[in-house]
Amino acid sequence: MTVYRKSIDADSSTWNGNGSLINFTSGHLRGYGLDKDICRIHPDSTNSPVVFFQWEIDGADGRRLRIKGDGRATITYGSWGTRSDDRVYSNVALPFVLDPAKDGKSTNDGQYYVVAIQNPSAPTSATNVIATATDATASSATSMAAQPIAVDGHTWNGNGSIINFTSGSMTGGSSHECMQAEEG
Repeated sequence: MTVYRKSIDADSSTWNGNGSLINFTSGHLRGYGLDKDICRIHPDSTNSPVVFFQWEIDGADGRRLRIKGDGRATITYGSWGTRSDDRVYSNVALPFVLDPAKDGKSTNDGQYYVVAIQNPSAPTSATNVIATATDATASSATSMAAQPIAVDGHTWNGNGSIINFTSGSMTGGSSHECMQAEEG
């Protein structure tokens, strides 16, 4: 019998955004969308807010993922190609450093993971969740097997990204540019 830890519950969560860290083919370039990204949790979320990141490991940036935010969260992650090996870290303090090697997963360059971060309740003001590739020491929490990540009754396997090597300064986007676009 397999025991699964309940992870993201689509019926009691509010989707708040997606981010991507895709840098393997970008060489020395750094910036939002390449080695870090940001999602915003909104205070008007009616249920437990959840944000999603997709992450491509690039050893030049780090083989772990630092997740920074406020308070505590439940972090569910797994390989992009299958939901059968998802893992969950329940009610962990942020910031949290996720290390797939602790769970027997690959940290080879080009390995893709999907990561969901669910807060227990909506904040009183807007707050950011920032994911950054790192080589920092992994957090000491222990994961459990998880159910697949579900969003609105469907299994979530990742989100698309449009990252243009030749755009602007070739350093990735910036949160300032993204916030200006949202506000303007």
